[in-house]
Amino acid sequence: MVTSGTHVNSGCCFDYGNSETDRKADAAGAMDAINFGTECWFGGCSGSGPWVQADLEWGLYSGGSQSWNPNQRAFPSKFVTAMLKNNGTSSSPSRAATRNPVA
Repeated sequence: MVTSGTHVNSGCCFDYGNSETDRKADAAGAMDAINFGTECWFGGCSGSGPWVQADLEWGLYSGGSQSWNPNQRAFPSKFVTAMLKNNGTSSSPSRAATRNPVA
């Protein structure tokens, strides 16, 4: 995904990717999307955002676990590139990774 780094959301859900078809929070793992915004889901966020996070439904994950990734950084750039990798079948955030190189 390549997006504007200046047009972000402060709440749920500013996602790019696959989501439910019935507009309901079906279950953990029902989504496979990138969230780009200033919402700090698990706390411990560095800076004021925006951040790239995986939205796997019922949580935003910055990578690797259900706690905040201390290496996660804000992306206040004009443009942002982001990628999400997971196994496509698991709702476990430990099996998801976000990549966000500087655009």
